[in-house]
Amino acid sequence: MLNLATLTSVLVATGALAHTTPPRYNQTTDQEIESQIAFKDGECTVEPLGGARDDGPALLRAFETCANNSVINLPGPLYTVEKVLDTELHNVVINLEGIMQYTPNIEYWSPASIYLEYQNATTAWKLSGANITLQSLTRKGGIDGSGQTWWDAYAVEKARGGRGVAGGSSRLFARPIPLAVADAYDVRVDGLSITNAPFWHMFTYQVEKVEFSNMFVKSISSSNASAANTDGWDTYRSNNVIIRDSVIINGDDCVSFKPNSSNILVENLYCDGSHGISVGSLGQYYGETDIVENIYSRNVTLINTEHGARIKVFPGHNNTDSVEGGGIGRVRNVTWEDLTLESVDKPIFVTSCYNYDENPQWCEDHPSELVISDIKFFNLKGYASGNYPNNTVGSLRCSGDCAGFVAQDIDIGLYENRTQGQYVCTNLVNPRLDFTCIDVPFNGENQLSDLEP
Repeated sequence: MLNLATLTSVLVATGALAHTTPPRYNQTTDQEIESQIAFKDGECTVEPLGGARDDGPALLRAFETCANNSVINLPGPLYTVEKVLDTELHNVVINLEGIMQYTPNIEYWSPASIYLEYQNATTAWKLSGANITLQSLTRKGGIDGSGQTWWDAYAVEKARGGRGVAGGSSRLFARPIPLAVADAYDVRVDGLSITNAPFWHMFTYQVEKVEFSNMFVKSISSSNASAANTDGWDTYRSNNVIIRDSVIINGDDCVSFKPNSSNILVENLYCDGSHGISVGSLGQYYGETDIVENIYSRNVTLINTEHGARIKVFPGHNNTDSVEGGGIGRVRNVTWEDLTLESVDKPIFVTSCYNYDENPQWCEDHPSELVISDIKFFNLKGYASGNYPNNTVGSLRCSGDCAGFVAQDIDIGLYENRTQGQYVCTNLVNPRLDFTCIDVPFNGENQLSDLEP
């Protein structure tokens, strides 16, 4: 795998970076920091320095000064940030009316970003504490992660054989998430834009009670490199999560429920170009317990997406050091309702053979240790793109027995003229489906090679 210095030199040679060493912005003096912050009546207001100078130290100072029972005003218009924001707040309202733009400095951010353990995820801003509101009342505030530089760098790394675990990150080339609500209780995030994310846009990490609303999420590459792994939201070890009334335009999961996510409501979303509303991936790490349960997604529009409603679970494994399967746990009581689908490659997709498309016999011989049950699809309407093999519009395939599958009011055709497609199933126990499902073994001749790494 490339080290950061080599990676930077390659990017300069290919024109992806304008400077051999990206400019540093962290030379702000103490006097300048103090001049940026006004403190009055329990409120901190931070004005940007301008001139592409680093506002990160002033932001950190304000977060420390007004960390409790206070209001932090960030009127903007633009904050240049080259400083990791590790913040713990209690009873604080943040009014973010400008854009916080992280610098495109891989050599700083990759080693400096805060490590969050799962799939080697890191973040540029860890928002922790209790009773926090992060909002833009004008709907003009947000975070720009300068993702294009990172996507180009990741493409170079992959071309040279570099690889992270599923999830796409590694300790040697960490791509920071713009905003992680982590180790927190009772948080509200409303009215922000999160754009150009180097990795996932937002991450709930060990959180109890968090709500996101009226968000605009967008990461689209302007080069041949894809905006890789730009999930809208990922939840991990989180309970009582609401995600609603938002627009997501990206290149990966619209929302992904990762291990130990429970009691989650997703509603009123518009997802364009994504990988759908996904459970998982789960069961990746041998012996680890992954539980996802009580998930309800409703009134979601999915356009030009790779998936619609999806569950992705790794199979079993016999290597105790495996990071490619062998986890245990369950997926239970997950519902998708009132989904509108337009040109979706795989409208309904459930697999417990994730990441093993080249070796389906492995899944036959090593069934997943995760139990999938009580999975429901209600009122899914629209059409598939036709890019899924064998005119398939739905695939419900378990390497072990799966029970409690229900599908009602499903009207999904192929193409806009709604040509009839087919559904394939494996190891479903007494399902109640309002479509005919063809039983296909994992190692049968109709095995569909459709699982992406």
